[in-house]
Amino acid sequence: MGAIDNKTVGWIQVHQVISMETGVYAEIMGLVVDEEYRGRGLGRLLLHATSDSARSIGCRRLRVRCNTIRTESHKFYQNSGFILKKEQKVFDSLL
Repeated sequence: MGAIDNKTVGWIQVHQVISMETGVYAEIMGLVVDEEYRGRGLGRLLLHATSDSARSIGCRRLRVRCNTIRTESHKFYQNSGFILKKEQKVFDSLL
């Protein structure tokens, strides 16, 4: 979580994935920075802290999935060193 003057202005949620196919990695489930505070490096700080934390538990990769229409997010992640691997469709089944 990122805070300025005791106000939460950003957060990141990550979980560890253990996959038979690709091994152990960390996946970002959400990263949000308040619009008023964007462009100040807070998102990158959250990414760096997350990367350090993931490395410390044995993850060798950090993954994030973005909706295809979120072009600003795509730019942010690419400018932060992420490489586009694929585009995909997501299917849900109600239980």
